[in-house]
Amino acid sequence: MNKNQKIIAGIIIVIVLAVMISVVAVYIGHTKKTGEGDISLGGMCICYVGVPVDEKISDSDTIVIATLTDSKGIWNLKNWAGSRDAMPYDMPINTEHTFKTDTVLKGKMPAEFKKQMWGGTIDGFTYGNCSQELEIGGKYILFIRNSETEPEYFISDLYIEPAGENAEFWDGTKYIGFEELMNKIQAQKN
Repeated sequence: MNKNQKIIAGIIIVIVLAVMISVVAVYIGHTKKTGEGDISLGGMCICYVGVPVDEKISDSDTIVIATLTDSKGIWNLKNWAGSRDAMPYDMPINTEHTFKTDTVLKGKMPAEFKKQMWGGTIDGFTYGNCSQELEIGGKYILFIRNSETEPEYFISDLYIEPAGENAEFWDGTKYIGFEELMNKIQAQKN
């Protein structure tokens, strides 16, 4: 091997090593730290201004207090990966939550129902969404707007808040307590 061939071979080795290090770094950077081998497919965070409670109440077709009984990740590939019907907020994985209705505050709701939310995990693959984690057995207030044009998990259609006498709810400019929220819902029903 002459001097030029050695230089070219050295450059190729450096390039190959740099590519290998980059691939490993990207893999590590996209690996979810909660489990060995879990891989993040990406994520989406949306910042929005909190909607005043009165507006949430009037915009909702149904308001319920419900207990989360099950959650599972589901593939959402029909509206993703190049589909002409895909929206910017569509994600390849969603989470389907199953709720047991405890109290209907407005509208009608069956004893058990399901709602989808952005993001989720399937077989170690995660697509995150920066929203609050819901816990099985947790009680939540759901403000639901039925929509024919937007997916049911779209942020303006489904607001989920922790329920309970110590819970606080953003009312546009200040936090209000659970009892005040219940009074506002009752006042709008009348």
